[in-house]
Order: sequence, then structure tokens, then C-alpha cells
Amino acid sequence: MANFRKRIRAAADRLAEVGRARPRPPVLLPDRDAFASWVDRDVVPALTPGLAVATFDRSGVRWARGFGVRRAGFDEPCAADTPFRWFSVTKVLTAMMTMRLVEAGVFRLDDRVEEVLPWFEHLDREGRVDIEDLLRHRSGIDNPPPFGWGRPVEAAGWDVPTEVKRKALGRPPIGEANYGRPLYTNLGYLVLGEVIRSAAGEPFEVLADREILGPLGLDQTRFGSPDPDTAAFPHELVYHPRPWVFATAAGAPRRFIDGRAGPFVRVHPFRLMGTAFGDASGSVCDLAALGMAHLNDGAGVISPPSAELMRTGVAGYGLGWHVAPGVVSHTGSGIGYRSELRLLPAEGRGVAVLSNVGHFDTGPIADAILRAEGP
Repeated sequence: MANFRKRIRAAADRLAEVGRARPRPPVLLPDRDAFASWVDRDVVPALTPGLAVATFDRSGVRWARGFGVRRAGFDEPCAADTPFRWFSVTKVLTAMMTMRLVEAGVFRLDDRVEEVLPWFEHLDREGRVDIEDLLRHRSGIDNPPPFGWGRPVEAAGWDVPTEVKRKALGRPPIGEANYGRPLYTNLGYLVLGEVIRSAAGEPFEVLADREILGPLGLDQTRFGSPDPDTAAFPHELVYHPRPWVFATAAGAPRRFIDGRAGPFVRVHPFRLMGTAFGDASGSVCDLAALGMAHLNDGAGVISPPSAELMRTGVAGYGLGWHVAPGVVSHTGSGIGYRSELRLLPAEGRGVAVLSNVGHFDTGPIADAILRAEGP
């Protein structure tokens, strides 16, 4: 059974790389105007209907702009204040909320998960997994394909605590071979969301709205499906199988596809099961403000030592961040959207990119604008 699951996971990973839209910037883009001309000419609408880009430093947003449209086939321009789904960049917010609770004495990073969620002992029979293990993706919980984690926005939601418990206990028990091994896992962050809810007595999204979004002034950021009157709608490339696989797994293939416009399939707005792993939506300016908070050592929302610990990598993972030499970042990718938040701490600057095609590589966009701006 374990080998079968590994084969399914490997097949899903290969599917995720099929036909990804990869922008190819010119070698020379000397300034923002040249960058914007290239995006207008070659990126929108050939690779994504809409895009939003912002650069920032410790003092504020340097430059922000929207490109293209919110919905393919409609004259609804994207702007710097257009909300997009962030997907896994939400994990930065989850880690910040965790550190807020640590600083408040609600729990410690080395508290065992089973002490907060007694049912977890059936998955972690040796009682080894602590809260920091969940944050650093080393709990040993695997990363199942998120089939069935989405439903049309008008459909009924989930009993999330029950559903997370069911999904977690349906995975193989955590053993010696996988505990402590770095493995990115959305399910681990769903469990972390339940740790937060159980320990604090409030859902993660309620706490985060009050303790993180409000204090940082992220006024366009929310949890759940973004407002269709203002947000960028989700899309995928016509020739990619992912929207059909997602829709079929959700049990609603016809209700999940809203038609075709040029090279894009319009995906029906949807809700996600659980919040802590990837359910935030917001504008690129809000995403930049989140990055600025971390360039400013937590901006008073978390303490400088907590912010530093979040940026400290172990086997490539910080607390809610990916950490590489000179770069602290996170991307978000799922049906219909792609996001990226990248910090260059030594230079005191960063970049945020949002796209309303999920199968889109934001890396070349971030690279190109950072080069065009210079330090």
C-alpha cells in the first residue's frame, strides 16, 4: 500500500509539471517600463489572463501594477488592488499565528501534537511529533494529492475538524523511516490549523484576522473564496488536464468548468477544505505588506526573535518559509492561481507576484523585475 501511495504521489508530481506556462524574459530589461512592455506584449494574455506584480523594501512598496484581465474574455482589468488566491503562501500567516500563540504562552514549539489533539497518537504512535515539526515539514505526515479538497463555491462546506482528523488518520502511521525527514506536506499544515483551533479555542482564520491581518493593515486579504465582484477569477490552460482532474475528483466536472476563452479554461469559483494550508486571498500590495513585515522583523506582530526563527532554515525549511542562501520565499500553486513572495533579507527588498493561471511559473517574472529595478 505504501508503494502504491508513492507511485500515486509521483504521478501527481509529474502531472504538475506537464505544460507549465514558463515566461521567457529577454536578457536585457533595463527598467520597469521595459519589464512592463514585455509583460504586456509576451506574457499577457498568451500565458495568463491576469498578473499583478509588486516590489518593496523595508520602507514600503516601491512599485506595483496589474496586467491583463480578471476574467478571460471579459474587459475587467487587473489592478494592483485586485485580490487573487494565495494558496500556500498562506502558510506564512499560519506560522506567524503559531508564533503569536507561542509568545502568548498558549503552547510551546516543543509541545507534542498529541497533547493538544489526543486523536493524533493513533498516527504518531511513538509520540515524537511536536509543533515545530509541523511547521518545518518534518513531522513524517505525507502529502496526499488534494483530491476532494475543493467544491464549487455555492456547495456546502465541510466539518473541518472531523475532515482533517479523518484524512490524517487515513494516512500511514508515522514511523522511524519518515519522522524527521523533510517532506513538504499540506496535510501537516491542516493538522497545525487544528492544533491552533484546539489550543486557542478559536478557528485559525478568526485569530489570524484579528491578530495578523488587522494589525498589518492587510485590508484586502480574507480567508475563503475571494469576492467575485473584485477578484481575479481562476483559469488553467486549455491543453492541461489538471482542471478536469480537479473537477472530477470534486464530483462536479460540469459545474467546475465555466467555459473557454482563447488559450484558457475558466474555472468556476470554489471553496477549499480547511484554511491553514492555503486559503488566503488578497491583493499583491497586501502580499508585499506581508513581506515588508518580515523585512522589518515582524513589524510588532511577532517579536524580532520569532521573525528570525521563522527565517532560519533547517534542511531548506524555516517556519512557514522556504529558505535558501540569500533568499527567503514561498510560492502558492493550485487550481486556477499561482503566487510568489520572495525576500532578499541582506538587500532589504523583495517581490510579490500573483497570477490567475495555476500552471504558471512566477519565478521568471520575479527574477526579471528584481533585475530591472536593481538594488
